[in-house]
Amino acid sequence: MRNASITDYITDFSELAIAERSTLIDLDGSIPLSSLRDTQQTSGTGSITDTASEYEINHAASGDFARLAAAKRGRYQPGTVSQVGIGVRATGDITDGDARRIWGYFDMVKSGRDDTENIEDGIFFGEDIDGIFVQLVKDGTTTFKTYQKDWNVAPNYPINLKNGAIFQISFVYYGYGPIKFFYQDFTNGDARQEEILLHSFSPDGETTVSKPSLLVGALVESSNSSDDFSLFVGGRKYSIEGRTKPKTRITTEKNLSVTVGTSSFVPLISVRRKVDFRQISIDILSFSVLTNQNVELMLRVNSTLTAASFGDVSDTDQSETASEVDTSATAIDISTGVKISQGLASAASGTNSFNATSEKELPFDIGDDVTLTLCAKAISTSATVSGILSIVETW
Repeated sequence: MRNASITDYITDFSELAIAERSTLIDLDGSIPLSSLRDTQQTSGTGSITDTASEYEINHAASGDFARLAAAKRGRYQPGTVSQVGIGVRATGDITDGDARRIWGYFDMVKSGRDDTENIEDGIFFGEDIDGIFVQLVKDGTTTFKTYQKDWNVAPNYPINLKNGAIFQISFVYYGYGPIKFFYQDFTNGDARQEEILLHSFSPDGETTVSKPSLLVGALVESSNSSDDFSLFVGGRKYSIEGRTKPKTRITTEKNLSVTVGTSSFVPLISVRRKVDFRQISIDILSFSVLTNQNVELMLRVNSTLTAASFGDVSDTDQSETASEVDTSATAIDISTGVKISQGLASAASGTNSFNATSEKELPFDIGDDVTLTLCAKAISTSATVSGILSIVETW
């Protein structure tokens, strides 16, 4: 327990008060990189390499940029404490003034549907030519950047990035609330791991970040440095101290009487997140079809669509949904993207429904740049298919 006695957590009835930790993101560095699990962004000769037990994010030439982040966002819930954790290891020295490597909890500025190379909001650790620092960025502007020698709890605490280290950030967000930066020290020689509070910050007359649901990740970058340096990333985690009970709403789209042949899959309904609703988590809930012939069904992610035109969800107040949909695409290239689910629909059984009654059944979050498509193909005879796709949004 952080700076507290066990008696501080005893109720008036002599009961021990505890808080359950709810893990929302838990990514292992030994698992291969995945377009469903990870967001990767590079420019110049910047690169991201899977080394089997960790991921190397490398800067090798002037203007390089490379970022690795979890595709799923952290989701802050008022009344709880959120904790971000990440393990990193550094190689190569930074000798030029504008080069840096950072790791923690941050998001990039959007340009349309694409990320720029500028941080919009973030709470993170970093290292540049002047040493290790902690930083808070809000709406693209740095609120503070504090180097190791000036940390207000453990100034100049020794951290060896070359050996590998575990860092944590905890924060409370009601717009306002404290931010704490921790280091897990396991270098004391007796196999113990000790949690060290390095620096803390509380806002004064303003909010901390504009949006608290960010991405756990790391990056390396420079404008004109030729330094060759890397940041190796191990595990990444986002959790909440307390039970998470988010408020949700259901969004549904339909497409009726679509002709489906036997030669190729035909897209029925596609859905993606609106650009300005990145803070809203979107998950698959269910899909159902009505068909006059037996058909094969597939849910695919980021497959190329022909003649798609995304717009409003039908019969829905557009301010009350984070989604936009397409029902006009005429073809889908299943050699692109990733299949996440597949099934059969029988003409004899009437309506065929597939429901995600738990996260284990269709465990997929529709991320920032993800398009989810329900498509169908007739098995032996051309069919007329009507479909409904439902998703659940966490507001």
